[in-house]
Amino acid sequence: MVHLAINEGDADHDVVHWLTPVTDAEYAAVDRTVAAFGRLDMAYNNAGVQAPPSDAADETAADFDRVNAVNLRGIWACQKHELRQMRTQGSGAIVNCSSLGGLVGLPERAAYHASKHGVIGLTRSAAVEYAPGASASTPCAPASSRPRWSPTCSKARPRPWPKS
Repeated sequence: MVHLAINEGDADHDVVHWLTPVTDAEYAAVDRTVAAFGRLDMAYNNAGVQAPPSDAADETAADFDRVNAVNLRGIWACQKHELRQMRTQGSGAIVNCSSLGGLVGLPERAAYHASKHGVIGLTRSAAVEYAPGASASTPCAPASSRPRWSPTCSKARPRPWPKS
């Protein structure tokens, strides 16, 4: 839908987008873009999953690893391949989507918030590293919403400190 809206009318630019699982497809996406257009001028990276609500002390390592594999490692892998291309061509810009969850913490979402804080740190590190050169990397933190994939977000309520 975004692809169609941006490419309509008399626009003097082309945009492509891919919805892919977080695997080594990131490299292929950069390669396909460069093959089609000769360069990669801008990238927007967005990845997000959550684990079931859980006290931080009770969250499983499997849930923590899965959330971070998608939310943080996915952004890292995309940015890594994009930066290589942008370094080669001497310019480019990357926007990595974090979340308000990257700026605050909420109960029962430790893995999610850790991953989104990580996206901001990763992005800021790349920005410092590449700012003097030709590529820029910027984090963004979209406002709160009620995504259909996370109906429990809107039901979160403050609760007393858990008793041991």
